[in-house]
Amino acid sequence: MMMILPGCGRQVTGLGKTSELVPSGQMEVIFGTQAALDTNDFSYIIVFNTQGNDNQPYALGQNSNYLNWSWVIQIGGQNPGFSGGVSAVSAPRLYQIYSDPSVSVGYAPDIKTYPTGALVLRPYTTGGAFTTGFEVQFNRCLLDQPNPLTKPQPSPNPAVDCPPYLFIDPSWAINIFTVDSTGAVVDSLGNNGPSDTEVVFAVNTSAVVSNYLPKTVITPLSNPAAEITGLQVFSTP
Repeated sequence: MMMILPGCGRQVTGLGKTSELVPSGQMEVIFGTQAALDTNDFSYIIVFNTQGNDNQPYALGQNSNYLNWSWVIQIGGQNPGFSGGVSAVSAPRLYQIYSDPSVSVGYAPDIKTYPTGALVLRPYTTGGAFTTGFEVQFNRCLLDQPNPLTKPQPSPNPAVDCPPYLFIDPSWAINIFTVDSTGAVVDSLGNNGPSDTEVVFAVNTSAVVSNYLPKTVITPLSNPAAEITGLQVFSTP
C-alpha cells in the first residue's frame, strides 16, 4: 500500500493506521517510541506552536526563550521544568508557554488544570504505524487561552466558549521530545536528535488531518525507551 497523507506531504509505504475518526474540535496525537515508556527516567513532551507562523518548535527552545513554543503536553516526569524522573502517570500535564516580562528569559511555562475527559492519555494500540508509545486526545479549545497575565481576563473563558477560536491559529507546527532527569533533551522527532533544526511537521486544524512522520534515522540510546520512532496526528475541524 502506498499513499500520500495530507499536511506533511510525505510518501508513506505500508502504514497500518491510515485514518481515525475523532470528534469535531478534537485532536489525537500518537507518540511512537522504540520501547515501552519509562517514566521513572524520562518525560515525554509534545510541543505545539499555535501562533500560525508555521515555525517549528525545536528542543533548543528551552535555551532560546521558548522560541515558537505555545503549549506543551507532558507525560511522566516532574513539575515544573519538563524533566524526567519518578512520577505516577495518572494524567498528562498541560502547560501554556506565555510572555512574561518579569522573568529574565521573557517566557515562562504555566501549568493548566482542565476538565475531566478533556485531555485523555491512552496506551498505544498495536497494529498501527509504531510498535510502542502512547496516545493523547484532547479538545482543541483547551489551547485557546490568552496570556495569563492579561488583565482583565476574557469572560466567558474561550476555552469553555469556543469555537470560534480567539487565541490560536488553525495552522500548527508540532514536535516531540524525550527529556531525562536533568532536564536535558535526549531525543526529538528530527533525525539529528535533540539538536535537530531541520524536521518539519505541520497541520491545518481547519481541515480533516491524517498526518504521519516516521523518524527515518534512529540513533541508538542506552535506554531505547527514550528513542523516538515517529509522530502521527488525527484532527477534525
